[in-house]
Amino acid sequence: MVDVPDDGLVVTIKDCEVESIKSQDGSTADKGVIALSDGFKPMVLNSTNIDRLIEFYGGETDDWVGKSILITTPMVDAFGKQQPALRITGTGIEAPAKKVKSKKKAERAEPELS
Repeated sequence: MVDVPDDGLVVTIKDCEVESIKSQDGSTADKGVIALSDGFKPMVLNSTNIDRLIEFYGGETDDWVGKSILITTPMVDAFGKQQPALRITGTGIEAPAKKVKSKKKAERAEPELS
């Protein structure tokens, strides 16, 4: 999991694809996966994070590319226990980019002016 500071991490979406992902029970399912800026590992999207991306940037996944997101790690009930989960909680414009232990800087997208 990405080392996310307490107040979140701002990254830019580089790409969005559908990939066949193996679950903990060994079955596979097609899931949305977003590639992130600055060499961070791709993020497999669950329904919560897909809903947030649609809320922020619309339902066309091509429109997500180049957009910034704020990732946080709240504790959630998953697989029978409380554990941190990656959650997209903002557009990234609300918070400054944070440094992470890998010493890579997260990008902060500038708002587009019309």
